[in-house]
Amino acid sequence: MAFALWLGGCTSMAENGEPGHRFGERSWDSLRTEIQLAEPAANEVVVVINNNAALGNHAGIFAGERLSDPAGSYKNVRARSPAWQRVSLADYVAYQMDDGLRIQIYRFTLSEQQFSDVVARLPEADSALPLFCGAAVQNALAGIGPFAGIDATWWTSPAELARRLEPLTDGAKAVGVCLWPDGLPC
Repeated sequence: MAFALWLGGCTSMAENGEPGHRFGERSWDSLRTEIQLAEPAANEVVVVINNNAALGNHAGIFAGERLSDPAGSYKNVRARSPAWQRVSLADYVAYQMDDGLRIQIYRFTLSEQQFSDVVARLPEADSALPLFCGAAVQNALAGIGPFAGIDATWWTSPAELARRLEPLTDGAKAVGVCLWPDGLPC
């Protein structure tokens, strides 16, 4: 069981980086705890990857205001706090940061039909089993619009899902953006 938790995929174990370790274009030392993220727009899909373990800790997805947190504990844990008001991207990212600062936020604006297609898949993602959050989020996106090159899968890690989304946010032909919680590019 400990081995499965180390692998990641919807876990809450943190991996502590060594000083000076580089992740993307930034070093561990430059990652900050301030959250500077706008809430998702009406036709925007936002994938949140908690990448603080060997294969990533967790993946979740917002479609507009609607959160799918496959096999996650966010809503149950946050609802216990009397001060908690509602689901928000900033609050969800802050919750994920309990494991560490390596949280990647992938943002994509979709057409109305593409957005509706993703939303239609979220009930299935909501019912994912533990360790299947990466696959649940990937399957919600697979084959739709900018995700046409991403296939449905039985299982994938959150870190692997991030690697699949990365090409969609790089270069002149980027169809989305990758941000750190402080709003700076990944």
